[in-house]
Amino acid sequence: MRIAAVLVSYALAVLALAPYLDGVQRNRYKPLGRVRKGWPWVDLAIAVYALALSASAWLWWPDEKWVGAYVLAAFLPEAVWLAVRIKGVRPRLSARFWRLYAVAAALLAAPMACALVKAEYVYWWGVCGTMGYLVAAVAAGICYPLETRRNRRFEKREAETLAKSNACLIGVTGSAGKTTVKRLIVSALGEGAYATKGNYNTPIGIALSIREMPAGTKWFVAEMGVGKPDDMKELLALYRPKVGVVTCVLPQHTAKFDRVEDIRQEKCRLLDQVEWGICHTSVGYPAHATFGEGGDWWAENVRLDKEGVSLTVCNRRERADVRLPLPGRQNVDNALCAYAVARHLGATPEEIRARWATVKGEPHRLEVKKNARGVWIVDDGYNCNIRGAEYALEYLRLYEGRKVVATSGIDESDDKLGLNVRLGEMIAQTADVAVIVGDRYEKELRQGLGGYVPVYSVPNTEKSVTLYAGLLREGDVLLIMADYKE
Repeated sequence: MRIAAVLVSYALAVLALAPYLDGVQRNRYKPLGRVRKGWPWVDLAIAVYALALSASAWLWWPDEKWVGAYVLAAFLPEAVWLAVRIKGVRPRLSARFWRLYAVAAALLAAPMACALVKAEYVYWWGVCGTMGYLVAAVAAGICYPLETRRNRRFEKREAETLAKSNACLIGVTGSAGKTTVKRLIVSALGEGAYATKGNYNTPIGIALSIREMPAGTKWFVAEMGVGKPDDMKELLALYRPKVGVVTCVLPQHTAKFDRVEDIRQEKCRLLDQVEWGICHTSVGYPAHATFGEGGDWWAENVRLDKEGVSLTVCNRRERADVRLPLPGRQNVDNALCAYAVARHLGATPEEIRARWATVKGEPHRLEVKKNARGVWIVDDGYNCNIRGAEYALEYLRLYEGRKVVATSGIDESDDKLGLNVRLGEMIAQTADVAVIVGDRYEKELRQGLGGYVPVYSVPNTEKSVTLYAGLLREGDVLLIMADYKE
């Protein structure tokens, strides 16, 4: 009975590791990081329950015939909590995940083996087996340096592969617009152009994209993300772009940088390393070309509508009318930047115009759809910055009907800048109803909203969906902003 109960409980404990280890994987295997959102109160309560039960069993049920019953009682709450927690958890079953799983299972195997050998150790196994959160964190601490070394070798190997391919590396960085500019450059260059997948913009993300780069690639367009000091320095130590693009610099990561100027300097390291570079005029950094108002490339005859933007791309030597089926004023600057890069690399105005006519936008960047109830959904939920929010609200004003804006605020910014107060003020000028998702920036957003529009607060995405069922009606327009998906 004891052996069977211990083996069954071990299998249950190993299964219960899956949600924790998925959190570790999403947290980039950092040791003792927050493997799940928030403090694991339920997990701690289960461990305390097991500890109290163990002490009681040690004192009052020392007879081995009760050990099996004790194990089942100790793991019953864990089994119930596992059934609740595992719903919707779909871990990325990579080789790294299985290595992490093996280490965590081995950590649990040690106290389990002791319980198999000697009956009195079962009581301690009952405690250890229910502490999956801690086991996952310790496993991450063991695997992190090993995985880091593996990643560095992989990144270096793929960087060498890219160098040997003779493909022209185009690096794209900036606080906003990287992914769209990347897609526009690839579209404008046509056959032979390839780009990093999705929003992969870290050393390992670029390496993974290089691994899948098709033979014969002439141009490889890579997003290069900067979220903290020395990120660009690390990227440039591996990859050597020939063309560099800085889209813009915004106070997007001021929680990790002391000043916006520090963000600018870090991103603009890219322009020091390339043969030809372009940046927005507001970046204020020497480059071979600039775009935007007062730059070498500028836009005239800008026309915005629900389906996209039309503009005349100009420089001192040429003018070209282009149409992008991508909505929002931000795509004016995106088009200018990508057009200038494509022209520098040899694409003709006719080729660019024809190729852009069918270009598709990125998910959750002013992605528009109409649901079965007749409500327009404007999904700008990939990311939120102050300029993007301004453009998204401008786009919202193109629609008639009641306007509902849902946001969780601007993340990764210094509270002293007051960006979420400003965001609330901007929403109040456009929206008829505001929905605040989560409470992290609720105080600042409400301060900016100033009571000018009705405000609903919900704790998470799931609760907001329930709210919309009763709030939205046919003809309404819902704009979703910030890292939040409907």
